Parts: sequence; C-alpha cells; structure tokens
Amino acid sequence: MWIVGALIGIAVIVWGLSGPLSRVLTFGMPKIEEAGISASDLVAVGCVLMGLWWLKEATIPLLALWLKAVALSPETGQSAFAWLGVQGKVSAGLDALQIGIGVYFVTQPYKIATRLIRNVPTALEPQPVN
Repeated sequence: MWIVGALIGIAVIVWGLSGPLSRVLTFGMPKIEEAGISASDLVAVGCVLMGLWWLKEATIPLLALWLKAVALSPETGQSAFAWLGVQGKVSAGLDALQIGIGVYFVTQPYKIATRLIRNVPTALEPQPVN
C-alpha cells in the first residue's frame, strides 16, 4: 500500500513539474502560435500506433514459441526447427510477417498516410431531391 502511495506521489510531482520544466527547456525557442494538425498527421499517428500494436502482439508469442522449441527440443533429440512441426512453423511465419508489417507501419507512416488520403473519394454535395 505504501509503495503504491509513493508511486502516485512521484507521478503527481512529475506531472506538476512538467509545465515549468518544459518552459525552462524551451526557453529562447521560437513560439509556435498555432499548431495545426493535418489529416495526414492524424493518419500517420494511427499507422504508428497500429504498427506498435502489431509488433507487441507478434513479438512476444514468437519469442515464447522459439524459446519453448529451444528448451524442449533436446528432450526429443530434434532440432528446434524440426520440433516446431508444421503448425509451429506456420505460426512462426505468421508472427514474423506481422512483425514485418508492424515495422513497415512504424517506419513509413507518412508514406502510408499519403496513399490512404490520396485514394479517399471526396464527398459530393447532396443533390436536391425532386
């Protein structure tokens, strides 16, 4: 209970000091009067978040599967790759593919965003109904 209270206290202190600290660190920098967020910025942020989520969802199961194969393969006298079997190899391949897609989404978000925004059909104004 005391540890949780101490962590909450530290979080409140850090939160309270973040404003003054940011003013000190950015002193002398030109001020940004109005920061605008474009549609491509929002889509790029979404792409990065999706990529990070895919990386999280694929990396841990792939590592767990591989560590299990390495740990249990000596008992059967097989290599770790042979121990995986067909289902394990397919699962590892899908996880590796998901990691690749996640890395692409994290490293190329603006490229994806411009493709997506360029291909979005523009909304037409509604036509009067007769």
